[in-house]
Amino acid sequence: MRFPYRSGGSLVYFLPMNAHRLVSTACVIVVCALPLRAAFCPAVEIDPETDNLMYRIATRYNVRLPASFFCQPMTTCDVLAFLDKADSLAAAGRLAPAEAFDVVALRNHISAQSGLLKWKSHTADAHVNVHADLTDTNSLSSGSRNAGYVRGAAGATLNANLNQLSFYSGVQVWTDYRSDTMYHQSSYQPYDGVPYNLYGRADSSRVRSSDMLRGGVVYVAPPFRIDAGIDRIKQGPVLVSPLTFSGYAPPETYVRGEISFGIMDYTQTVGRLESENDKPKYFYTHRINVPLLKNRLDLGLTEVVINGSTTNQQPDTSPDALRKGYYEVTRDWEIGYMIPFVPYVFMEHYLGDRDNKALSFDCNIAFPDNFRWYGELFIDDMLNPWSLFFSNDWGNKWALDIGGQYFTNVLSRDVTVTAEYCRVEPWVYTHFYGGSHRYDNFNVCLGAPLGPNSDLLSLSCETRLTPRNTVGLSLTHARTNHVQRGGNITDVFQDPGTAHPDSPTRVFLNPADSGEATVTRAGLYWKFDPFGLFRVNVKYEYDASGMSIIQVYGGLYF
Repeated sequence: MRFPYRSGGSLVYFLPMNAHRLVSTACVIVVCALPLRAAFCPAVEIDPETDNLMYRIATRYNVRLPASFFCQPMTTCDVLAFLDKADSLAAAGRLAPAEAFDVVALRNHISAQSGLLKWKSHTADAHVNVHADLTDTNSLSSGSRNAGYVRGAAGATLNANLNQLSFYSGVQVWTDYRSDTMYHQSSYQPYDGVPYNLYGRADSSRVRSSDMLRGGVVYVAPPFRIDAGIDRIKQGPVLVSPLTFSGYAPPETYVRGEISFGIMDYTQTVGRLESENDKPKYFYTHRINVPLLKNRLDLGLTEVVINGSTTNQQPDTSPDALRKGYYEVTRDWEIGYMIPFVPYVFMEHYLGDRDNKALSFDCNIAFPDNFRWYGELFIDDMLNPWSLFFSNDWGNKWALDIGGQYFTNVLSRDVTVTAEYCRVEPWVYTHFYGGSHRYDNFNVCLGAPLGPNSDLLSLSCETRLTPRNTVGLSLTHARTNHVQRGGNITDVFQDPGTAHPDSPTRVFLNPADSGEATVTRAGLYWKFDPFGLFRVNVKYEYDASGMSIIQVYGGLYF
Protein backbone atom coordinates (compact mmCIF):
# COMPACT_ATOMS: atom_id res chain seq x y z
CA MET A 1 0.00 0.00 0.00
CA ARG A 2 1.32 3.47 -0.87
CA PHE A 3 0.31 6.48 1.11
CA PRO A 4 -0.41 9.69 -0.78
CA TYR A 5 2.15 12.45 -0.85
CA ARG A 6 1.62 16.19 -1.11
CA SER A 7 2.49 16.61 -4.73
CA GLY A 8 0.72 16.91 -8.02
CA GLY A 9 -0.12 19.29 -10.75
CA SER A 10 -3.11 20.99 -12.16
CA LEU A 11 -4.31 22.73 -15.29
CA VAL A 12 -5.70 26.23 -15.44
CA TYR A 13 -9.26 26.69 -16.65
CA PHE A 14 -11.43 29.78 -16.79
CA LEU A 15 -15.07 30.39 -15.92
CA PRO A 16 -17.62 30.54 -18.72
CA MET A 17 -18.11 34.13 -19.86
CA ASN A 18 -21.48 34.64 -18.20
CA ALA A 19 -20.39 33.23 -14.83
CA HIS A 20 -17.02 34.99 -15.13
CA ARG A 21 -18.73 38.36 -15.57
CA LEU A 22 -21.13 37.67 -12.73
CA VAL A 23 -18.40 36.74 -10.25
CA SER A 24 -16.12 39.58 -11.41
CA THR A 25 -18.89 42.16 -11.06
CA ALA A 26 -19.80 40.91 -7.59
CA CYS A 27 -16.17 41.07 -6.47
CA VAL A 28 -15.73 44.62 -7.82
CA ILE A 29 -18.90 45.81 -6.05
CA VAL A 30 -17.85 44.27 -2.73
CA VAL A 31 -14.25 45.49 -2.97
CA CYS A 32 -15.33 49.04 -3.76
CA ALA A 33 -17.67 49.03 -0.78
CA LEU A 34 -15.03 47.85 1.70
CA PRO A 35 -12.74 50.07 3.73
CA LEU A 36 -9.16 49.97 2.55
CA ARG A 37 -6.52 48.35 4.70
CA ALA A 38 -3.01 47.81 3.41
CA ALA A 39 -1.33 44.50 4.24
CA PHE A 40 1.17 42.03 2.85
CA CYS A 41 -1.23 39.09 2.82
CA PRO A 42 -0.58 36.37 0.19
CA ALA A 43 -1.82 32.86 0.93
CA VAL A 44 0.45 30.59 2.96
CA GLU A 45 1.14 27.13 1.54
CA ILE A 46 -0.48 24.35 3.58
CA ASP A 47 2.18 22.90 5.88
CA PRO A 48 1.79 20.40 8.79
CA GLU A 49 4.69 21.98 10.69
CA THR A 50 2.96 25.38 10.69
CA ASP A 51 -0.30 23.75 11.84
CA ASN A 52 1.43 21.92 14.68
CA LEU A 53 3.16 25.03 15.97
CA MET A 54 -0.06 27.05 15.94
CA TYR A 55 -2.02 24.23 17.59
CA ARG A 56 0.63 24.01 20.31
CA ILE A 57 0.60 27.72 21.15
CA ALA A 58 -3.20 27.98 20.90
CA THR A 59 -3.70 24.97 23.18
CA ARG A 60 -1.06 25.74 25.82
CA TYR A 61 -1.60 29.49 26.08
CA ASN A 62 -5.26 29.94 25.10
CA VAL A 63 -4.52 32.02 21.98
CA ARG A 64 -7.36 32.13 19.48
CA LEU A 65 -6.58 30.57 16.12
CA PRO A 66 -7.28 32.87 13.14
CA ALA A 67 -10.52 32.46 11.24
CA SER A 68 -8.73 31.18 8.13
CA PHE A 69 -6.95 28.44 10.10
CA PHE A 70 -9.90 26.05 9.79
CA CYS A 71 -10.40 26.97 6.12
CA GLN A 72 -6.94 26.92 4.57
CA PRO A 73 -4.94 28.16 2.75
CA MET A 74 -4.42 30.78 5.44
CA THR A 75 -3.27 34.31 4.73
CA THR A 76 0.15 35.60 5.73
CA CYS A 77 -1.34 38.47 7.72
CA ASP A 78 -3.48 36.03 9.77
CA VAL A 79 -0.44 33.94 10.64
CA LEU A 80 1.67 37.02 11.45
CA ALA A 81 -1.08 38.40 13.69
CA PHE A 82 -1.13 35.08 15.54
CA LEU A 83 2.67 35.20 15.89
CA ASP A 84 2.40 38.74 17.29
CA LYS A 85 0.41 37.29 20.20
CA ALA A 86 3.01 34.56 20.61
CA ASP A 87 5.74 37.24 20.67
CA SER A 88 3.98 38.88 23.60
CA LEU A 89 4.02 35.57 25.44
CA ALA A 90 7.72 35.15 24.65
CA ALA A 91 8.45 38.67 25.94
CA ALA A 92 6.68 37.74 29.18
CA GLY A 93 8.85 34.63 29.48
CA ARG A 94 5.95 32.22 29.08
CA LEU A 95 7.02 30.41 25.89
CA ALA A 96 9.43 27.50 26.06
CA PRO A 97 12.78 28.16 24.30
CA ALA A 98 11.94 25.89 21.35
CA GLU A 99 8.51 27.51 20.97
CA ALA A 100 10.03 30.99 20.92
CA PHE A 101 12.62 29.79 18.40
CA ASP A 102 9.90 28.43 16.09
CA VAL A 103 7.85 31.64 16.30
CA VAL A 104 10.82 33.69 15.12
CA ALA A 105 11.75 31.15 12.43
CA LEU A 106 8.21 30.98 11.03
CA ARG A 107 7.95 34.76 10.96
CA ASN A 108 11.21 34.99 9.01
CA HIS A 109 9.96 32.22 6.72
CA ILE A 110 6.78 33.99 5.53
CA SER A 111 7.22 37.73 6.10
CA ALA A 112 7.70 40.33 3.37
CA GLN A 113 11.29 40.84 4.51
CA SER A 114 12.32 37.25 3.74
CA GLY A 115 13.33 35.64 0.47
CA LEU A 116 16.12 35.17 -2.01
CA LEU A 117 15.14 38.51 -3.56
CA LYS A 118 13.14 41.19 -1.77
CA TRP A 119 12.09 44.75 -2.50
CA LYS A 120 10.09 47.41 -0.65
CA SER A 121 8.77 50.65 -2.09
CA HIS A 122 9.75 53.89 -0.32
CA THR A 123 6.71 55.77 -1.64
CA ALA A 124 3.88 53.24 -1.39
CA ASP A 125 2.82 50.22 0.60
CA ALA A 126 4.26 47.69 -1.83
CA HIS A 127 6.48 44.66 -1.30
CA VAL A 128 7.84 41.94 -3.54
CA ASN A 129 9.80 38.87 -2.52
CA VAL A 130 10.94 35.76 -4.36
CA HIS A 131 11.67 32.38 -2.78
CA ALA A 132 13.49 29.41 -4.27
CA ASP A 133 12.82 25.88 -3.03
CA LEU A 134 15.06 22.89 -3.86
CA THR A 135 14.17 19.47 -2.46
CA ASP A 136 15.24 15.87 -2.78
CA THR A 137 13.27 12.86 -1.60
CA ASN A 138 14.67 9.32 -1.37
CA SER A 139 13.10 6.11 -0.18
CA LEU A 140 14.54 2.60 -0.02
CA SER A 141 12.71 -0.53 1.10
CA SER A 142 14.06 -4.03 1.62
CA GLY A 143 12.68 -7.32 2.85
CA SER A 144 9.35 -8.49 1.44
CA ARG A 145 9.62 -5.86 -1.29
CA ASN A 146 12.86 -4.30 -2.53
CA ALA A 147 12.25 -0.93 -4.10
CA GLY A 148 13.82 2.47 -4.46
CA TYR A 149 12.30 5.88 -5.03
CA VAL A 150 14.00 9.19 -5.85
CA ARG A 151 12.43 12.58 -6.47
CA GLY A 152 14.19 15.85 -7.21
CA ALA A 153 12.17 19.04 -7.28
CA ALA A 154 12.82 22.72 -7.92
CA GLY A 155 10.37 25.53 -7.32
CA ALA A 156 10.03 29.28 -7.13
CA THR A 157 7.43 31.49 -5.48
CA LEU A 158 6.72 35.19 -5.97
CA ASN A 159 4.77 37.09 -3.30
CA ALA A 160 3.76 40.73 -3.56
CA ASN A 161 1.31 43.33 -2.39
CA LEU A 162 0.22 46.74 -3.59
CA ASN A 163 -1.79 48.53 -0.92
CA GLN A 164 -4.72 46.26 0.01
CA LEU A 165 -4.17 43.69 -2.77
CA SER A 166 -1.75 40.79 -2.37
CA PHE A 167 -0.54 38.36 -5.01
CA TYR A 168 1.26 35.04 -5.00
CA SER A 169 2.45 32.69 -7.71
CA GLY A 170 4.47 29.50 -7.40
CA VAL A 171 5.60 26.65 -9.63
CA GLN A 172 7.33 23.38 -8.87
CA VAL A 173 8.90 20.97 -11.36
CA TRP A 174 9.99 17.50 -10.36
CA THR A 175 11.38 14.23 -11.71
CA ASP A 176 10.52 10.81 -10.25
CA TYR A 177 12.32 7.48 -10.43
CA ARG A 178 10.77 4.31 -8.99
CA SER A 179 12.57 1.01 -9.35
CA ASP A 180 9.45 -1.16 -8.95
CA THR A 181 7.14 0.78 -11.29
CA MET A 182 7.03 1.16 -15.04
CA TYR A 183 5.33 4.39 -16.10
CA HIS A 184 3.47 4.47 -19.42
CA GLN A 185 2.58 7.48 -21.52
CA SER A 186 0.17 9.79 -19.75
CA SER A 187 -3.31 10.06 -21.25
CA TYR A 188 -3.54 13.67 -20.05
CA GLN A 189 -7.04 12.84 -18.86
CA PRO A 190 -7.55 14.10 -15.30
CA TYR A 191 -9.34 10.89 -14.30
CA ASP A 192 -6.02 9.09 -14.83
CA GLY A 193 -4.26 11.42 -12.40
CA VAL A 194 -1.89 14.35 -12.72
CA PRO A 195 -0.39 14.48 -16.25
CA TYR A 196 3.31 13.71 -16.63
CA ASN A 197 5.93 13.24 -19.35
CA LEU A 198 8.37 10.44 -20.10
CA TYR A 199 11.86 11.21 -21.31
CA GLY A 200 12.48 10.79 -25.03
CA ARG A 201 10.02 8.90 -27.21
CA ALA A 202 9.76 5.78 -25.08
CA ASP A 203 6.38 4.16 -24.51
CA SER A 204 7.33 3.32 -20.94
CA SER A 205 9.98 4.28 -18.42
CA ARG A 206 10.84 4.16 -14.73
CA VAL A 207 11.47 7.91 -14.86
CA ARG A 208 8.87 10.62 -15.37
CA SER A 209 8.63 14.36 -14.86
CA SER A 210 5.74 16.64 -14.02
CA ASP A 211 4.92 19.99 -12.49
CA MET A 212 2.40 21.79 -10.31
CA LEU A 213 1.42 25.39 -9.67
CA ARG A 214 -0.30 27.53 -7.10
CA GLY A 215 -1.18 31.20 -7.17
CA GLY A 216 -3.83 33.80 -6.65
CA VAL A 217 -4.88 37.23 -5.51
CA VAL A 218 -6.07 38.14 -1.99
CA TYR A 219 -7.95 41.19 -0.74
CA VAL A 220 -8.19 41.61 3.03
CA ALA A 221 -10.14 44.35 4.80
CA PRO A 222 -11.44 43.05 8.14
CA PRO A 223 -14.00 41.71 8.71
CA PHE A 224 -13.90 40.66 5.03
CA ARG A 225 -11.53 38.58 2.96
CA ILE A 226 -11.89 37.81 -0.75
CA ASP A 227 -9.47 35.68 -2.73
CA ALA A 228 -9.28 33.84 -6.02
CA GLY A 229 -6.63 31.28 -6.75
CA ILE A 230 -5.50 27.82 -7.60
CA ASP A 231 -4.30 26.11 -4.46
CA ARG A 232 -4.86 23.16 -2.15
CA ILE A 233 -7.79 23.42 0.26
CA LYS A 234 -7.86 22.05 3.82
CA GLN A 235 -10.70 22.41 6.30
CA GLY A 236 -11.33 21.54 9.92
CA PRO A 237 -9.19 20.60 12.95
CA VAL A 238 -8.19 17.03 11.99
CA LEU A 239 -4.44 16.53 11.76
CA VAL A 240 -3.64 13.32 9.83
CA SER A 241 -6.71 12.35 7.79
CA PRO A 242 -9.25 15.19 7.38
CA LEU A 243 -12.53 13.99 5.92
CA THR A 244 -13.96 16.99 4.04
CA PHE A 245 -10.96 18.74 2.46
CA SER A 246 -7.66 17.17 3.45
CA GLY A 247 -5.19 19.27 1.46
CA TYR A 248 -3.70 16.16 -0.21
CA ALA A 249 -5.45 16.55 -3.57
CA PRO A 250 -3.89 18.61 -6.40
CA PRO A 251 -4.74 22.32 -6.36
CA GLU A 252 -8.33 23.36 -6.98
CA THR A 253 -9.34 26.53 -8.81
CA TYR A 254 -11.62 28.66 -6.66
CA VAL A 255 -13.08 32.01 -5.63
CA ARG A 256 -13.64 32.42 -1.91
CA GLY A 257 -15.09 34.98 0.48
CA GLU A 258 -14.87 35.15 4.27
CA ILE A 259 -16.59 37.38 6.80
CA SER A 260 -16.16 37.42 10.56
CA PHE A 261 -19.15 38.36 12.70
CA GLY A 262 -17.25 38.05 15.96
CA ILE A 263 -19.59 35.36 17.25
CA MET A 264 -18.90 33.25 14.15
CA ASP A 265 -16.85 33.14 10.95
CA TYR A 266 -18.48 32.34 7.59
CA THR A 267 -16.56 31.17 4.51
CA GLN A 268 -18.00 30.44 1.08
CA THR A 269 -16.07 28.91 -1.81
CA VAL A 270 -16.98 28.27 -5.44
CA GLY A 271 -14.56 26.41 -7.66
CA ARG A 272 -13.71 23.94 -10.36
CA LEU A 273 -12.37 20.38 -10.24
CA GLU A 274 -10.85 18.27 -13.00
CA SER A 275 -12.27 14.93 -14.09
CA GLU A 276 -12.19 14.82 -17.91
CA ASN A 277 -10.93 17.27 -20.51
CA ASP A 278 -13.73 19.48 -21.85
CA LYS A 279 -16.14 18.13 -19.22
CA PRO A 280 -16.57 20.84 -16.56
CA LYS A 281 -16.85 19.81 -12.92
CA TYR A 282 -17.73 22.23 -10.11
CA PHE A 283 -17.72 22.36 -6.35
CA TYR A 284 -19.47 24.67 -3.91
CA THR A 285 -18.85 24.77 -0.18
CA HIS A 286 -19.65 26.99 2.74
CA ARG A 287 -18.55 26.72 6.33
CA ILE A 288 -19.56 28.26 9.65
CA ASN A 289 -17.00 28.23 12.45
CA VAL A 290 -18.08 29.23 15.96
CA PRO A 291 -15.49 29.89 18.71
CA LEU A 292 -16.86 29.34 22.22
CA LEU A 293 -15.80 29.15 25.88
CA LYS A 294 -13.06 31.78 25.61
CA ASN A 295 -11.31 30.05 22.67
CA ARG A 296 -11.44 26.63 24.33
CA LEU A 297 -14.00 25.25 21.86
CA ASP A 298 -14.38 25.65 18.10
CA LEU A 299 -17.41 24.16 16.34
CA GLY A 300 -17.60 23.85 12.57
CA LEU A 301 -20.38 23.05 10.12
CA THR A 302 -19.58 22.52 6.42
CA GLU A 303 -21.75 21.78 3.39
CA VAL A 304 -20.28 20.67 0.05
CA VAL A 305 -21.90 20.15 -3.35
CA ILE A 306 -20.15 18.62 -6.38
CA ASN A 307 -21.62 18.36 -9.87
CA GLY A 308 -20.65 18.62 -13.51
CA SER A 309 -21.08 17.25 -17.03
CA THR A 310 -20.94 13.46 -17.09
CA THR A 311 -17.70 11.92 -18.32
CA ASN A 312 -16.94 9.09 -20.73
CA GLN A 313 -14.80 7.25 -18.19
CA GLN A 314 -17.46 4.56 -17.61
CA PRO A 315 -19.01 3.17 -20.82
CA ASP A 316 -22.45 1.60 -20.55
CA THR A 317 -20.88 -1.89 -20.67
CA SER A 318 -18.63 -1.22 -17.66
CA PRO A 319 -19.21 -2.86 -14.25
CA ASP A 320 -19.41 0.77 -13.09
CA ALA A 321 -21.85 1.92 -15.77
CA LEU A 322 -24.06 4.91 -15.08
CA ARG A 323 -27.83 4.73 -14.99
CA LYS A 324 -29.61 5.17 -18.30
CA GLY A 325 -30.17 8.83 -18.98
CA TYR A 326 -27.08 9.94 -17.04
CA TYR A 327 -24.79 9.89 -20.06
CA GLU A 328 -24.17 13.11 -22.02
CA VAL A 329 -25.66 15.26 -19.27
CA THR A 330 -24.17 18.77 -19.34
CA ARG A 331 -24.10 21.19 -16.43
CA ASP A 332 -23.07 24.80 -15.96
CA TRP A 333 -22.54 26.93 -12.87
CA GLU A 334 -25.51 26.93 -10.49
CA ILE A 335 -26.05 30.46 -9.19
CA GLY A 336 -28.21 29.18 -6.33
CA TYR A 337 -25.20 27.56 -4.63
CA MET A 338 -23.33 30.89 -4.77
CA ILE A 339 -25.86 32.70 -2.56
CA PRO A 340 -24.44 32.99 0.98
CA PHE A 341 -26.10 31.20 3.89
CA VAL A 342 -28.58 29.26 1.71
CA PRO A 343 -28.65 25.62 2.97
CA TYR A 344 -27.44 23.35 0.19
CA VAL A 345 -29.63 20.44 1.28
CA PHE A 346 -32.72 22.45 0.32
CA MET A 347 -31.14 24.17 -2.66
CA GLU A 348 -30.30 20.78 -4.19
CA HIS A 349 -33.98 19.79 -4.02
CA TYR A 350 -34.89 23.14 -5.56
CA LEU A 351 -32.50 22.45 -8.46
CA GLY A 352 -33.85 18.97 -9.18
CA ASP A 353 -31.92 16.66 -6.80
CA ARG A 354 -29.13 15.97 -9.33
CA ASP A 355 -26.01 16.73 -7.29
CA ASN A 356 -23.59 15.12 -4.85
CA LYS A 357 -23.99 16.89 -1.52
CA ALA A 358 -22.24 16.21 1.76
CA LEU A 359 -22.44 17.57 5.28
CA SER A 360 -19.74 17.57 7.95
CA PHE A 361 -19.48 18.57 11.59
CA ASP A 362 -16.21 19.12 13.42
CA CYS A 363 -14.99 20.32 16.79
CA ASN A 364 -11.73 21.34 18.43
CA ILE A 365 -11.59 21.29 22.25
CA ALA A 366 -8.66 22.70 24.23
CA PHE A 367 -9.33 21.25 27.70
CA PRO A 368 -7.86 20.54 30.18
CA ASP A 369 -4.62 22.53 30.05
CA ASN A 370 -2.15 21.30 27.40
CA PHE A 371 -4.68 18.92 25.83
CA ARG A 372 -6.41 19.25 22.47
CA TRP A 373 -9.25 16.93 21.42
CA TYR A 374 -10.76 16.98 17.96
CA GLY A 375 -13.26 15.15 15.80
CA GLU A 376 -15.01 15.25 12.44
CA LEU A 377 -18.15 13.51 11.19
CA PHE A 378 -18.66 13.42 7.43
CA ILE A 379 -22.10 12.45 6.09
CA ASP A 380 -22.03 11.73 2.37
CA ASP A 381 -25.60 10.45 2.26
CA MET A 382 -28.18 8.89 4.58
CA LEU A 383 -31.64 7.38 4.46
CA ASN A 384 -32.73 9.27 7.58
CA PRO A 385 -30.91 10.70 10.62
CA TRP A 386 -31.99 7.99 13.11
CA SER A 387 -30.75 5.12 10.92
CA LEU A 388 -27.34 6.52 9.98
CA PHE A 389 -25.31 4.46 12.47
CA PHE A 390 -27.81 1.67 13.11
CA SER A 391 -28.58 0.45 9.60
CA ASN A 392 -26.27 -1.40 7.21
CA ASP A 393 -28.05 -0.05 4.14
CA TRP A 394 -25.44 0.99 1.60
CA GLY A 395 -27.07 4.44 1.33
CA ASN A 396 -25.96 5.38 4.86
CA LYS A 397 -22.54 6.67 3.88
CA TRP A 398 -20.48 8.24 6.64
CA ALA A 399 -16.95 8.69 7.91
CA LEU A 400 -15.62 9.54 11.37
CA ASP A 401 -12.30 10.84 12.66
CA ILE A 402 -11.39 11.37 16.33
CA GLY A 403 -8.05 12.32 17.84
CA GLY A 404 -6.15 14.19 20.49
CA GLN A 405 -2.84 15.87 21.23
CA TYR A 406 -0.92 16.50 24.45
CA PHE A 407 1.63 19.30 24.57
CA THR A 408 4.06 19.53 27.48
CA ASN A 409 7.68 20.03 28.51
CA VAL A 410 9.94 17.36 29.98
CA LEU A 411 13.37 18.42 31.26
CA SER A 412 12.87 21.78 29.50
CA ARG A 413 12.24 20.06 26.16
CA ASP A 414 9.01 20.26 24.16
CA VAL A 415 7.05 17.01 23.95
CA THR A 416 4.05 16.36 21.71
CA VAL A 417 1.93 13.19 21.82
CA THR A 418 -0.68 12.59 19.08
CA ALA A 419 -3.29 9.87 18.60
CA GLU A 420 -5.88 9.71 15.81
CA TYR A 421 -8.31 7.15 14.41
CA CYS A 422 -10.15 7.53 11.09
CA ARG A 423 -12.89 5.26 9.70
CA VAL A 424 -14.50 5.62 6.26
CA GLU A 425 -17.46 3.38 5.40
CA PRO A 426 -17.93 1.69 1.98
CA TRP A 427 -19.34 3.83 -0.87
CA VAL A 428 -18.37 7.13 0.82
CA TYR A 429 -17.19 9.76 -1.75
CA THR A 430 -18.74 7.80 -4.67
CA HIS A 431 -21.80 8.83 -6.72
CA PHE A 432 -24.36 7.55 -9.25
CA TYR A 433 -23.14 10.05 -11.86
CA GLY A 434 -19.57 8.76 -11.71
CA GLY A 435 -16.59 11.02 -12.33
CA SER A 436 -18.58 14.23 -12.82
CA HIS A 437 -19.93 14.08 -9.24
CA ARG A 438 -17.24 11.99 -7.57
CA TYR A 439 -15.51 13.52 -4.54
CA ASP A 440 -12.08 13.88 -6.18
CA ASN A 441 -9.78 16.08 -8.21
CA PHE A 442 -7.38 14.53 -10.74
CA ASN A 443 -8.45 11.12 -9.39
CA VAL A 444 -7.26 12.00 -5.85
CA CYS A 445 -9.83 11.98 -3.07
CA LEU A 446 -10.58 15.45 -1.68
CA GLY A 447 -11.15 13.92 1.74
CA ALA A 448 -9.58 11.02 3.62
CA PRO A 449 -6.50 9.96 1.61
CA LEU A 450 -7.14 6.21 1.97
CA GLY A 451 -10.61 6.59 0.42
CA PRO A 452 -13.73 4.51 1.16
CA ASN A 453 -13.82 1.23 3.10
CA SER A 454 -10.73 1.98 5.16
CA ASP A 455 -9.53 2.85 8.61
CA LEU A 456 -6.30 4.32 9.93
CA LEU A 457 -4.81 4.46 13.43
CA SER A 458 -1.93 6.89 13.81
CA LEU A 459 0.18 7.36 16.98
CA SER A 460 3.26 9.51 17.51
CA CYS A 461 5.41 10.96 20.27
CA GLU A 462 8.14 13.49 19.58
CA THR A 463 10.50 15.66 21.60
CA ARG A 464 12.77 18.59 20.84
CA LEU A 465 16.37 17.74 21.67
CA THR A 466 17.41 21.26 20.65
CA PRO A 467 15.49 24.14 19.02
CA ARG A 468 16.53 22.81 15.60
CA ASN A 469 16.35 19.05 16.22
CA THR A 470 13.29 16.87 16.84
CA VAL A 471 13.18 13.11 17.28
CA GLY A 472 10.07 10.97 17.49
CA LEU A 473 8.42 7.56 17.43
CA SER A 474 5.42 6.68 15.27
CA LEU A 475 3.02 3.79 14.76
CA THR A 476 0.48 3.48 11.94
CA HIS A 477 -2.04 0.72 11.33
CA ALA A 478 -4.06 1.02 8.12
CA ARG A 479 -6.65 -1.30 6.60
CA THR A 480 -8.22 -1.00 3.15
CA ASN A 481 -10.19 -3.18 0.77
CA HIS A 482 -10.31 -1.70 -2.71
CA VAL A 483 -11.39 -5.02 -4.24
CA GLN A 484 -14.66 -5.12 -2.30
CA ARG A 485 -17.48 -3.22 -4.02
CA GLY A 486 -17.77 0.25 -2.55
CA GLY A 487 -14.11 0.20 -1.59
CA ASN A 488 -12.93 2.30 -4.53
CA ILE A 489 -13.79 5.92 -5.09
CA THR A 490 -14.39 5.08 -8.78
CA ASP A 491 -17.07 2.47 -7.96
CA VAL A 492 -20.60 3.29 -9.14
CA PHE A 493 -23.44 1.47 -7.37
CA GLN A 494 -25.34 -0.87 -9.69
CA ASP A 495 -29.09 -1.12 -9.18
CA PRO A 496 -31.02 -4.42 -9.02
CA GLY A 497 -31.81 -5.69 -12.50
CA THR A 498 -28.57 -4.45 -14.05
CA ALA A 499 -25.85 -6.73 -15.42
CA HIS A 500 -23.77 -6.46 -12.23
CA PRO A 501 -26.15 -5.64 -9.34
CA ASP A 502 -24.56 -4.60 -6.04
CA SER A 503 -25.65 -5.70 -2.61
CA PRO A 504 -27.98 -3.20 -0.94
CA THR A 505 -26.22 -3.82 2.39
CA ARG A 506 -22.71 -2.68 3.22
CA VAL A 507 -20.13 -4.54 5.31
CA PHE A 508 -17.16 -2.56 6.56
CA LEU A 509 -13.92 -4.31 5.53
CA ASN A 510 -15.85 -7.50 4.81
CA PRO A 511 -13.88 -10.38 6.38
CA ALA A 512 -15.35 -12.74 3.77
CA ASP A 513 -13.61 -10.78 1.01
CA SER A 514 -9.98 -11.63 0.33
CA GLY A 515 -9.07 -8.15 -0.88
CA GLU A 516 -8.24 -6.60 2.48
CA ALA A 517 -4.77 -5.07 2.73
CA THR A 518 -3.29 -4.31 6.15
CA VAL A 519 -0.22 -2.19 6.76
CA THR A 520 1.31 -1.89 10.22
CA ARG A 521 4.47 0.15 10.61
CA ALA A 522 6.55 1.32 13.56
CA GLY A 523 8.89 4.22 12.88
CA LEU A 524 11.70 6.34 14.26
CA TYR A 525 12.25 9.80 12.77
CA TRP A 526 14.43 12.92 13.02
CA LYS A 527 13.48 16.40 11.82
CA PHE A 528 15.92 19.26 11.44
CA ASP A 529 14.87 22.93 11.32
CA PRO A 530 11.59 22.78 9.30
CA PHE A 531 11.40 26.60 8.96
CA GLY A 532 15.10 27.10 8.28
CA LEU A 533 17.24 27.63 5.22
CA PHE A 534 18.26 23.95 5.25
CA ARG A 535 15.77 21.30 6.39
CA VAL A 536 16.01 17.51 6.67
CA ASN A 537 13.57 14.74 7.61
CA VAL A 538 14.83 11.19 8.06
CA LYS A 539 12.53 8.28 8.93
CA TYR A 540 13.06 4.57 9.45
CA GLU A 541 10.01 2.31 9.50
CA TYR A 542 9.66 -1.40 10.11
CA ASP A 543 6.67 -3.02 8.43
CA ALA A 544 4.94 -6.01 10.03
CA SER A 545 5.40 -7.89 6.76
CA GLY A 546 9.16 -7.93 7.41
CA MET A 547 10.04 -4.92 5.25
CA SER A 548 12.32 -2.07 6.32
CA ILE A 549 11.87 1.38 4.82
CA ILE A 550 14.23 4.35 4.99
CA GLN A 551 13.00 7.75 3.81
CA VAL A 552 15.13 10.87 3.51
CA TYR A 553 13.74 14.27 2.63
CA GLY A 554 15.91 17.38 2.45
CA GLY A 555 15.80 20.78 0.92
CA LEU A 556 16.95 24.36 0.74
CA TYR A 557 14.47 27.22 1.06
CA PHE A 558 15.84 30.66 0.25
